[in-house]
Amino acid sequence: MNPLNLQTEIEYNIYLLKKQADEKKIDWGKIREDIKIVAHEYIKKAKTKYIYNLSIDEIKALKELKEDRSIIILRADKGNAVVIMNKLDYMNKVKELLEDQNKFCPVKNDESANDENLINRRLAQLKKDKKISDKEYNYLFTSGSSIPVLYCTVKVHKKNFPLRPIISMCNAPNYRLAVYLANMLKNCKEKSPSYVKDSFQFADIIKKMNIQKNENMISFDVQSLYPNVPTEEAIKLAVDLIWKKNKERKSTKITKNELFILFNLAVTNVHFRFFSQFFRQSDGVAMGSPLAPILADVFMNNLEKEKIQPVIKDKVIQWIRYVDDVFAIIKGNKNETLKILNDINNVHDNIKFTIEFEQDNCIPFLDVKIKRTGNKLETSIYRKETNTNLYLKWDSCLPRYQKLGLISSLVTRACRICSNDEILNEEMKHIKEVLNQNGYPKQLYWS
Repeated sequence: MNPLNLQTEIEYNIYLLKKQADEKKIDWGKIREDIKIVAHEYIKKAKTKYIYNLSIDEIKALKELKEDRSIIILRADKGNAVVIMNKLDYMNKVKELLEDQNKFCPVKNDESANDENLINRRLAQLKKDKKISDKEYNYLFTSGSSIPVLYCTVKVHKKNFPLRPIISMCNAPNYRLAVYLANMLKNCKEKSPSYVKDSFQFADIIKKMNIQKNENMISFDVQSLYPNVPTEEAIKLAVDLIWKKNKERKSTKITKNELFILFNLAVTNVHFRFFSQFFRQSDGVAMGSPLAPILADVFMNNLEKEKIQPVIKDKVIQWIRYVDDVFAIIKGNKNETLKILNDINNVHDNIKFTIEFEQDNCIPFLDVKIKRTGNKLETSIYRKETNTNLYLKWDSCLPRYQKLGLISSLVTRACRICSNDEILNEEMKHIKEVLNQNGYPKQLYWS
């Protein structure tokens, strides 16, 4: 029973008992206090009672894993998988990443207090000069911050299981400044004609396309984009965009030079901790920073426009990009395609692409599988081999609307990506199987 409903019922019954106690001349005050004490204890326990959705054996196994100091439990980079890794192997892999002296360097102490002071002094000056409002200053002012922490996810879908480094910056000294600048830049960013916002938009484009026999589907992937974004170059592009729009809109009083300073405070020389060691990221944007995605996108947009498009012009029929992934249709044989790969890998020292060719008339891009059928292209849902089909469990202690929302999102994705009824029906069968595996009642989705 709901504790609030129980309390209401008890109060009502106490009221009824009082009449009987008065008639029989019983000490009503003592009875009422005894009932209140017992009821209070019961309600208190009901409110704090832990409802287990795990078996005793599962709880015991989790406890043993948690207490095992020789392993580390991580998230997979994709596929909703849990990775149990030898801790020594994990430490060695991270050490290899941090030994890149072009990107990281060790520091002796926690520098978060110093970073906080630098940011607050700059904000105080901007407020004094009336470049930012009191409201903006109060939002951006930082106190009690902590040093960001590095953790990694495992790319289980790739050879040798490389790590993806992420710097958690939620309580970092420059977190709010990064959010502020990201919002400012978002309103000024120019749209690239090759960019797609999600797999739905990509599928809509592909469904309308034709492909010839002498044309090949290719996908390119930028190797480790975020750590390889040249921060100085990216900041200049970002500030130029904001300043160009500001001339038209007069949206900020902050000068161009002051924008450079703020971006540097938000992006460059990010200090972080890995276990008990302290480091500074000297180049690249930290994955985990609110500025990282949009700054990387601004850089890639410019690189495409100024360097890549002149190289691939007249060689590539279609070029569609989502962040660091590219789908392309190229006319020519494999050697000609590899020549294009070599050309685009020479446009910038930091940016290197890998390539994937279509196999059996199919190629994946994002979560879309593209299949060549004659001169038409069909689209269906793509799942990596490492996909676990693990979703929010029905018996998990989360609101019901989130679980119903999962069903809705899976069905919506299928309807928007699958290009014909036959493919859609197969995907619906898969969705029903997956929901059944995750404990969802059949009456919610069986029709």
